[in-house]
Amino acid sequence: METWLFLLLSFCFLVLGLFLGLQFGSRKQLKQKTSNLSVDMKHRLQLLFDSYSDESIDRFIQSLKVTSETLPLHISIGKHFRAQGEVDKAILVHQNLMSHPELSSKASENIIYELAKDYKAAGLFDRAQALLHQLSASKQFTLKSLKLLLEIHESEKDWESALNQASKIDFKKHKDIALKVSQYHCELADQYIKEGLVREAIGAYKQALSIYKECYRAHIGLANLSYENQDYSGTIHHIKLLILMMPEQIPSVLPLLLAVTKDTDSFENHQQYLSKLLNETGQVPVMLAIVESMVMQGSLEKAATFLYEYLRRSPSITGLNRFFKLYSSSKYTPDDVIVLILSALDLVQAGKQEYKCGSCGYSSGQLHWQCPSCKSWQTIKPIIEYENLFQK
Repeated sequence: METWLFLLLSFCFLVLGLFLGLQFGSRKQLKQKTSNLSVDMKHRLQLLFDSYSDESIDRFIQSLKVTSETLPLHISIGKHFRAQGEVDKAILVHQNLMSHPELSSKASENIIYELAKDYKAAGLFDRAQALLHQLSASKQFTLKSLKLLLEIHESEKDWESALNQASKIDFKKHKDIALKVSQYHCELADQYIKEGLVREAIGAYKQALSIYKECYRAHIGLANLSYENQDYSGTIHHIKLLILMMPEQIPSVLPLLLAVTKDTDSFENHQQYLSKLLNETGQVPVMLAIVESMVMQGSLEKAATFLYEYLRRSPSITGLNRFFKLYSSSKYTPDDVIVLILSALDLVQAGKQEYKCGSCGYSSGQLHWQCPSCKSWQTIKPIIEYENLFQK
């Protein structure tokens, strides 16, 4: 019975391999039909792996000859193994294809690229890089191989090598890569700061902005360095540019803006600017920053009045927490109830995640420039509580 099933399986996939090798009339038809075949191939392969034993599948793969017609089937089987986490099997399939020099150069490039992806998945970065460098002159795989090399250097945190590879790419045509590269420069800047190389760090941040103008991380980095050098106008300049480009990042720079305000004793200007931001964005963190500015200024009564009037218009749990800390008196509840309320509010606040990835939804209590889950750059943003703008 097993032999009969094996022969039937071999025949079915031989027919499938021949079908995949057919040539279509036009490029448009080829692209559309190839896409449909790719989806159909996935379904067929899934049926194959779900219906038969590993031994039967191994025997089938070994018996299937490697030709230009069956090549897509071999590659797809290797991809399936890799997607299922069976990287060793994927490597064996693609290595077997590499041992057939009679295949065309175009087919060989495809095999090299897939084997490089296998090695990357297995953590064999040196082998993957060696294969990808072979594709540097390939019309079809140059960009793909460069992107894969960047991913490998990211995994190794080898930012200088990543930048060396990225220099071969036209950033104007590939904005997604430009964003990545700007982050590489910021990573180098962070390293320079740890080593005390401030000038080099500033240069790296500026290089990041020259490649990708909306690199918020670079603006924050330059704002911090300007503040450390007591260049307050430079600090405010970068903060305002960041806020103009990405209002969602306002909470990230509010503490630094308050520090500048304290050092320059410019509380009135600070509160006026934040009031304008509050009217434009409705962000509760901005409202709380106004309160903190008044408290730091020494105007506790002014801060309490401002907060009380605000809460009358737009109730907020976060705002109430701050209000009760300012007005912790028996005017509202007995002292013991106030303690309970404060504890409950603190607990609610402590349980909140402060940052969330806009790409995959990953949430965290701290800001990551690269999402630990989906590995996207600059997609994690603060979770902001907004006032109810539609309230009557």
